[in-house]
Amino acid sequence: MALASSSKHVVIPQLAATGSMGKGIPADLEHDTVVSQVSVNTLWIRENLSTISSPSNLSMITGHGDSMEGTFNHGDVLFVDTGIDEIKMDAVYVLNLNDELYIKRLQRKPDGSMLMIYDNAKYQPYVIQNGEKDKVQILGRIVGIWNFRRVLSMSDDIKVFIYQNARGNITARSVNNVSESDDYIQGICTQANALRTFRKDRILEDFAADRSDTVIQEKLVYY
Repeated sequence: MALASSSKHVVIPQLAATGSMGKGIPADLEHDTVVSQVSVNTLWIRENLSTISSPSNLSMITGHGDSMEGTFNHGDVLFVDTGIDEIKMDAVYVLNLNDELYIKRLQRKPDGSMLMIYDNAKYQPYVIQNGEKDKVQILGRIVGIWNFRRVLSMSDDIKVFIYQNARGNITARSVNNVSESDDYIQGICTQANALRTFRKDRILEDFAADRSDTVIQEKLVYY
C-alpha cells in the first residue's frame, strides 16, 4: 500500500540505487525504482534537516563501499536532497561522473578544478580537472544518515510488541516511525537499528510505547 504525505508526516522514497563510496556504480538515479517508502515526522525534518531545498525533494539511497568511512559506512541508508543540482558549498554529494554514480565530498579549488575527497584516509583525493567538469552531473546532496536513535526522540509513532518470526523465534521488538498496511508494519527496529517489515499476524502481543523493558521481558517467559 502506497503511503501519502500529510501535514504531520512526509513520505520519503527509498531508491534501489546504491551510491558508490569506492569505485563508481552505473548511474540512473532519476529513473530509479522505489523499493520502499518511509513516513517521517515533519517536526524531525524541520529540526534535523533544516537546510534542505524542500521535504518533497528528499529520497534515500544506500551507501556502498568503504571510502567514506569516518562519516558513514557501507550499507548506511542516506538522505539525499535531490533538489540540489549544483555545488554551492563544499559538502558530500551524489554525482554522476562518466556515467557512474558516486557519493563523495566535493571541494572547489581556486583554479576552477574540484577535489573529489574520500573521508577514509587510506584513499587519495581525485582531482576533477576543468576539462572533465562537463562530465560531472550533481544529482543531490547528502544531508543526513538514517539513524534510529536520533529519530526516536523526535517521533510520536512507536510500536512495541512481542513477535514470532518464520523460524519460530520469539523476541520483543520496538519499532519507530511506523507505517502500516492491512497486513504489515514497517519502521526502524531498535534491536536491528535498521528498517524492518513485520507481519501483523505474527505479532503475539503489543504494548503501550511507554511500557518498561522489564515488564516486556517478563511477558516473554510466557511464550
